[in-house]
Amino acid sequence: MRSPVTWMKRFNTFHRCVGWMCVFVLVIGLAGCGDRPSSSPPASLSSTSSKRFAKEIVEVAPPALIQSARQVLDSYQPQIKIVSPRPGQVLDDTQVSVTFQVNDFPLFKDEASGLGPHLHVVLDNEKYQPMYDASQPIVFADLTPGTHTIRAFASRPWHESFKNAGAYAQVSFEVFTNTANTAPEESQPILTYSRPAGAYGAEPIMLDFYLTNAPLHVLARESEEDEIEDWQIRGTVNGQTFTFDTWEPIYLTGFVPGLNWVKLELVDTKGKVLDGPFNSTARLIDYQPGGEDALSKLVRGELSMDAVMQLVDPDYEPAPEVIEPAISEDEDVDERDESEVSLPESSQSASEVSGSSEASESSGSTINPGVNEDEPERTSEPMIDESTLDELRRTTSESVPDDRAPAIAPILSPVDSSADESDPIDDSVRTEMPVQTETEINAPIESPIEKGVDVMPPEFDEPGSDEELAEVAS
Repeated sequence: MRSPVTWMKRFNTFHRCVGWMCVFVLVIGLAGCGDRPSSSPPASLSSTSSKRFAKEIVEVAPPALIQSARQVLDSYQPQIKIVSPRPGQVLDDTQVSVTFQVNDFPLFKDEASGLGPHLHVVLDNEKYQPMYDASQPIVFADLTPGTHTIRAFASRPWHESFKNAGAYAQVSFEVFTNTANTAPEESQPILTYSRPAGAYGAEPIMLDFYLTNAPLHVLARESEEDEIEDWQIRGTVNGQTFTFDTWEPIYLTGFVPGLNWVKLELVDTKGKVLDGPFNSTARLIDYQPGGEDALSKLVRGELSMDAVMQLVDPDYEPAPEVIEPAISEDEDVDERDESEVSLPESSQSASEVSGSSEASESSGSTINPGVNEDEPERTSEPMIDESTLDELRRTTSESVPDDRAPAIAPILSPVDSSADESDPIDDSVRTEMPVQTETEINAPIESPIEKGVDVMPPEFDEPGSDEELAEVAS
């Protein structure tokens, strides 16, 4: 029989062998793993994760055009009432026609934009149906048996809800039978999801809702021992969560192109969802930047004020467009009086002056070249004999250079009316005169009186008879 010491030695030996074998197997395994390609997560999960959290959701101010249009509709206090179905009514049909009575709120749709003041009508917790005409009922078909709830509230053209008292209506009815657990209690706080929903073509995107039976924060926070529960809204966009405790729309940016998901919850101060069938709702939206629909243009500020006013006022008519007549190039000239525009005398040639003189003679009128024709005619002109007239003509035509007009125009006497107007002027009687130089022309004229010369004829030294004076004067 072996001693206990022997058994201990054998156990230790066996234990060491097992340990070395484990180490050997581990080394072999690590060496084999080094040759394998590294694995990566599935492409769908990787792209989804990076896509959904590529941007952060940020709250921004409402678009400027929306703020301007909102002031026009603030004068209304919509009053909504559901006429049918009646509360608790049991229907033996799978469809229901919902009719409304609407006061102090114009329902209409602008044909150009497809927008206008309307109602958001929600069956149970499905996506709302817009209603632009209260005179026609809205029909819901294929209803399941049980209890159903209709909620409706007034909305602005860009889907922002009115939040005044009376702007919301609610009714629960039954199809064949009741399922009471699907209907909210009368005093229970209710969150009605409104926006975002559907497709969008521009940021910011509005997040809006309707809140019913929610207590005032002042009352809920007055005492911790009362049964009034305070509330807050918890929003989640693509996994990013935020909370706020005000009942008003907020505008968000940071959405990614494509599908985005949004969830709204009515929770208490500890983050627990308040009891109610509609207090936690999620929607899927499609965001495609660069949309050309009217809502996208309104958000981007690309609509005119006339187009915006047509969204909020059914009786608004744009002012008629004033079309100014087009001005052609021929009409686009300075319409100045021709009498104010005259060429300088130096630009008129001597031939033009001579031509004007000859034209005036042939027409039997007296024209002074270089003088405006609008000037009044002279009432009296000195009569000059024919020889003196020819001498003046020769002096004018020969002593003045061709590149400028004469400094003093000759005075022409009227032509005898008995002469033939078609006869040209005979230039053969003209004799050449010596041409004066510029120095001679510009030389000052010396007066005989300044030189002390007696200019009076000697006959005036002594007085004579009247006949002699008349002869001298002639």
